[in-house]
Amino acid sequence: MLTSMTHLVAARLCASSIGVRYTVTVSLTYACDDPLAVHLTFPADASRNDAPATWTFARGLLAAGLHARAGVGDVQVWPHDERWVTVSLTAPEGAAVVELDRRGLQRFLAHAFAAVPAAEETQRLAVDALIESLLASG
Repeated sequence: MLTSMTHLVAARLCASSIGVRYTVTVSLTYACDDPLAVHLTFPADASRNDAPATWTFARGLLAAGLHARAGVGDVQVWPHDERWVTVSLTAPEGAAVVELDRRGLQRFLAHAFAAVPAAEETQRLAVDALIESLLASG
């Protein structure tokens, strides 16, 4: 049984202030035991501190952003054009705007939703284990 998956996806980091886009390959990871989340990881050479940088956000947000603007907080996603989907990421440490290859993103999401359909997400949450770990860390 599949427990997690990682897909490499072509991306463009956008430096909007100077109109430059840097091509990179990012990884998108989905774990069946954390069914609501996806992890977007930038390679070390695309990071300010020369270490991979990972952002975690809702799988549903990423899927919704294929078709229309989605998100109101630190992560927003929207279709850029036929080829790219834009993801805007904001945190106290900095911000990034990245365009993900639409076909690569669609393939990743198709596999993630095949592994855990949207209707089954909450059934897969390990709520008891989470509560137990929170109480144990006290």
